[in-house]
Amino acid sequence: MSDHVVSAPPDGAQTGAGLLVAVGGAEDGLIDQHFGQADGFLVYALEGGGGRLVEWRSIAAHALGGEDRRATIVRMLGDCRMLLVAKVGEAPRKLLADAGIDATDRYAGQPVTATLAALAAA
Repeated sequence: MSDHVVSAPPDGAQTGAGLLVAVGGAEDGLIDQHFGQADGFLVYALEGGGGRLVEWRSIAAHALGGEDRRATIVRMLGDCRMLLVAKVGEAPRKLLADAGIDATDRYAGQPVTATLAALAAA
């Protein structure tokens, strides 16, 4: 992961970007992290025909004392409209959907860069 990636909590401030997409995978790698096994997520802004890395969000860094792990993830990804992971169960998918986040494993194993480019072009 690049040194420019930050781990600041989302504070509702605008990133100057359009649609934000969280990814369970490695920067310039594959979408290969399972929802329940990820330590955090890369957050990209869809723009200019692709994705621009905005930040890395660590689950541990965002966790509040006694908060359920899933609740932490929903809160920390609250400004994202989509979550791309290798696998996500129905219960977490519904929890995320209720928060306005479309969680999908449709792109499991696909390259992050190519997937973001396809989503930006759609």
